[in-house]
Amino acid sequence: MYWFARRQLKHIPKATQKPATKTAFFPFVYSRSEIRRLLDAIPACVRYRRCAMDAETLRTILLMVYGTGMRIGLVLGLSHSHVDLERKTIHIQSEYPQLSRDIPIGSDVARLLRRYMEDSRRATFGSGRALFLTVKGEPVRYAVVGHAFQQLRKLTGVSRLNSSYQPRIHDLRHSFAVHSITNWRNQDLSLEKMLPMLAAYMGNVNLEGFERYLELAPSSFQTQIGKLEMSKSQ
Repeated sequence: MYWFARRQLKHIPKATQKPATKTAFFPFVYSRSEIRRLLDAIPACVRYRRCAMDAETLRTILLMVYGTGMRIGLVLGLSHSHVDLERKTIHIQSEYPQLSRDIPIGSDVARLLRRYMEDSRRATFGSGRALFLTVKGEPVRYAVVGHAFQQLRKLTGVSRLNSSYQPRIHDLRHSFAVHSITNWRNQDLSLEKMLPMLAAYMGNVNLEGFERYLELAPSSFQTQIGKLEMSKSQ
């Protein structure tokens, strides 16, 4: 991946672990074709539903979650000052100080942000405000983007059959993780080396939350997964 290949993620944060809580984990991994369908339907969704965002804002938000694995709340909390396009980094300001960090971004995400930030429609609001704004110049709230996303799902028919747990925006973050693991297979990279890097990049303090991602990996990964489990028990 971009940040690993260029050695831009030099330090894995050692965070104080939060108390463990038992929660149901039902990730939905979007296929790339499903993501494309969602993106292609944005113009129609914005026009028909009278969305508070323009199409480019909604598109950029969704691609930011999928392209970086950031939590949607952190994406919506970004301001212009958090983005450094010259260094190709984003500063993540977390409510947990130990998880605040700078992450490198690839060229595709940098181009996406540059186009969005330099758009003349957003320049009228100034650069000292939230990065993602509504058509009225107000910060985009989760309720607004969440509602728009559910309308997108309905328009495109992207759903999980026979389940009360339907796909969410947050599942784009899970898709980032699983698709990253799949890409490593094509590059013959070691999970033992890559997973700690991925955990640090995504702001996880340990690898336990990644066990489900491994279960969703292709069957040809089972040997590597077994080695990883052995190394964790030692």
